[in-house]
Amino acid sequence: AGQGTNQKKKGGNNSEADFESIYIDKLTLVMILKMTNLVFGSMIQGSIREDKNQHVTEVVLSSMSSTQFFTGKILGIGAVGLTQYLAWLLMVAGATVFGLISSSQIQSLTVLQPGVLAAFVLFYVLGFLLYAGLFAAIGAMSTTDQEAQQLMQPVVMLLVVPLVAMIFIFQNPDAGVSVALSLIPFTAPLAMFMRLNISAPPLWQLLLSYAILIISTGLIYMASGRIFRVGILMTGKKLSLVEA
Repeated sequence: AGQGTNQKKKGGNNSEADFESIYIDKLTLVMILKMTNLVFGSMIQGSIREDKNQHVTEVVLSSMSSTQFFTGKILGIGAVGLTQYLAWLLMVAGATVFGLISSSQIQSLTVLQPGVLAAFVLFYVLGFLLYAGLFAAIGAMSTTDQEAQQLMQPVVMLLVVPLVAMIFIFQNPDAGVSVALSLIPFTAPLAMFMRLNISAPPLWQLLLSYAILIISTGLIYMASGRIFRVGILMTGKKLSLVEA
């Protein structure tokens, strides 16, 4: 009886350890997506605000349209993020060639699985474009760090919501709340990517999530572009939400 009890305890400990290992593995990928959107989005906001305050924008807009300037900022910084991930992959490939990492270790890395890597890139691009449009509008609307921080708080909270629900999504990937979070455009990049790493959601949900993200990104890009054209040349005055 004692041996049976010990085996149950060991089995429970192993099960708990496996749960923690898998959860941390999946959470790491989601955190990379979240931090990418936050860090590079903040870079866009800061860069636009700096150009606005230093009156660089007037010079730049004399040779290009505001749409070209807006697009260039977003795509340029977005390409920096993709280049960084590519550099990491090349480092892993180089370590494999020189025998520093074995093929079995490569196979155990979830992010290097073709399906996961493809979904990661898609959700990175769509999520980045979605939040980049919001951060670019914030940069055009604000003139100081304090104003930018106040406007950024609601956007940052949108990134925090799926992280708060990560444990629930991990344990209940097909629950109504999990499905809803994976279809709402502001939480879909993190929530749907988490579900993809845990179970196989129905194909229609995945395609619908991509479609909603693409349409929402286009609408936000159009709205942010209009706010950008109005706010980028306003110096010394904060663009109010009503004016925006």
